[in-house]
Amino acid sequence: MGKKDKAKDSAHIRKVREKLERHMAKADKLVNDEALNTMKRLIERQLERTKSQRIDLKSKLVTLFDENQNPAKSESKYVANLMRHLKEPQAEKQPKQLEGRVKAISDENSSR
Repeated sequence: MGKKDKAKDSAHIRKVREKLERHMAKADKLVNDEALNTMKRLIERQLERTKSQRIDLKSKLVTLFDENQNPAKSESKYVANLMRHLKEPQAEKQPKQLEGRVKAISDENSSR
């Protein structure tokens, strides 16, 4: 399919497309080297300011798995219940017997 096969945009679609293009061009002008450097400095200052509140993970022993044998304990009761339910062996459900509960059509006709 070439461009000739493509339907023309309606006036509404054309207006919205132009509005979006103007909006994107305006946003692109806001992203420049100066704005990026300003944001970089702001982030660095915030990280430096909160440095004392952070935990040094190098001094902590953080383990989620014991050599990939067992997963970490879940804090979610929902997940814990699902895990317990999956670990328990499931008793096979016997199909419900219809014998004695359903009468054949021929049995009904003969009793009339």
